[in-house]
Amino acid sequence: ETRYLIYMLLGLGLGFLNSTKPVEYSDLGYYYWLYNWAGTKNFIEYFHLIPKEPLYFIYNYLMRFITLGNFGLFMIVSTVLMYFPVMIACDRIFRESGIPVKYALICAVVFACFSEYFFYTAQIVRQVLAGSLAFYFIVRMTYSKDLISYIGLACVGLIHASAFIFCVYYVLVL
Repeated sequence: ETRYLIYMLLGLGLGFLNSTKPVEYSDLGYYYWLYNWAGTKNFIEYFHLIPKEPLYFIYNYLMRFITLGNFGLFMIVSTVLMYFPVMIACDRIFRESGIPVKYALICAVVFACFSEYFFYTAQIVRQVLAGSLAFYFIVRMTYSKDLISYIGLACVGLIHASAFIFCVYYVLVL
């Protein structure tokens, strides 16, 4: 649908801005180092060196090759993945609540203007990515209760361990 394209374009625009941020003197330097380090190892070597949060490290490794070693492109894709799940989850909340979807579009534009969230999308990438996906799976679980929702929510903690706190939602819906 057209609104999903708009959500994607908002994420792409913000991702492009993120791709212009300098990597020195910020947490982005760590992600830049990790991204480049993935290019020096084969998958078996890399996998054995993963300290924790294996899904993020596997994502990083795969993205290194999918984006052909272009860190700017990695930041664009990662930023879209931090915004898009939140926007489509809000869209679902609006639709399920009977609120016209034009308000979901307005909500997405307002969300895209939150400078704090944008700042964190290039500072604490793992945490924001995990939180974004957790929000999506919680909304999906609220309305669908399908197996993908439960598995997805359980896995977000493997992107960043702090996201395991969202698994408390299981207690509320079971």
